[in-house]
Amino acid sequence: MFTFILFFSILTADTFIMKLGNPVDFTYMNYLHSAHYADDIIDEREVQEMCSNFKPVSGFLSQMCPLFVVIDYARMNYVSITESTKTVLGYHPTGFLENGLGFMLNIMDNDFFKTYNQKLFPSNIEFLKSIPQAEHANYTFSFNFRIKNIGGSWIDLYQRSTFITSKETGLPLYCLAVGFDITAFKKDSVMIRTIEKSEHGKISSMIETDYFYPYEEDTLLTKQEKNILKWMIDGLSSKMIAAKLSISENTISNHRQNMLRKTNTKNVAQLVAFAISNRII
Repeated sequence: MFTFILFFSILTADTFIMKLGNPVDFTYMNYLHSAHYADDIIDEREVQEMCSNFKPVSGFLSQMCPLFVVIDYARMNYVSITESTKTVLGYHPTGFLENGLGFMLNIMDNDFFKTYNQKLFPSNIEFLKSIPQAEHANYTFSFNFRIKNIGGSWIDLYQRSTFITSKETGLPLYCLAVGFDITAFKKDSVMIRTIEKSEHGKISSMIETDYFYPYEEDTLLTKQEKNILKWMIDGLSSKMIAAKLSISENTISNHRQNMLRKTNTKNVAQLVAFAISNRII
C-alpha cells in the first residue's frame, strides 16, 4: 500500500534575491537562511485558494494522502501536521511541531540532503529562472530522497512539488507537494529529478529528467563502460563495439544510457566531451 505525504511549504523570498547573486551560493540552506530574515507579507486568502486548486494526482491515487503538513520556512517551523505522521515515519506530530524544520533535516540521510542542498534544489531554481514567472505554477518538480523512521530503518520517499513564486523575483514563495513511500520499489540510491508541464490540471509533457548520485562511487564508470566509451570516441558504431565484445547492440545501448545518467549528460557528444575534460579515458 502506498503511503502519501503532502508538504505545503511557505517560503518568503521577495526581499533577498540580491543576497544570492552567485548560483554556487544558491543552496537550499542559504535560501532558508535568507528567507528567515525576509519581510514578506503572506496573503492567507491567496494561499488558501492555491491549496484548493492544487491537484497533484488524480484517480485512485488522490484518495491515498493520509498525511498533510504545513511548513513555514521563514520561521523554519511546522504550522500543522496530521496524526498520520505516525503511520508514515513512526514519529508523533509533536516532534515536528515543537522542534521545527530541523527535526526533518536531522532524520534525512546526510548524503541525500547534501545532494538536494547543493545540486537538486539549485537546479530547480535555475529552471524557474529560465521561464516566465506567470508559468511557474504549471510545472511539477519530482524527486526521491531517503529518510530514517522511528525504528532506525531507512525509507525512500517520492515527492511531487509545484512552486508558487514571487511576481517580483521569480523565487519560490510556496511549495505544494505530495509524496509517497517507494521503499518497496526503490532498489538503488539514485535521486531522479523530473520536471513536467501541466495544462488544464493534467500533465502534458515531460520537460527534463536528471540523475543525481548521493554516493560518489555510484558515478564511477565500470571497466566495461570505459572500454565502450573509448571505442565510441574512436568512432566505432554500436554494432562494431558489440561485435568486439560479443554482446548485443541492445546491451551496448544500455551501457550508453548508464554512462549518460552517471555523468548527467544529455547525448553522446556531451558524454564524450565530459569524459575528455574529466580525463576519464
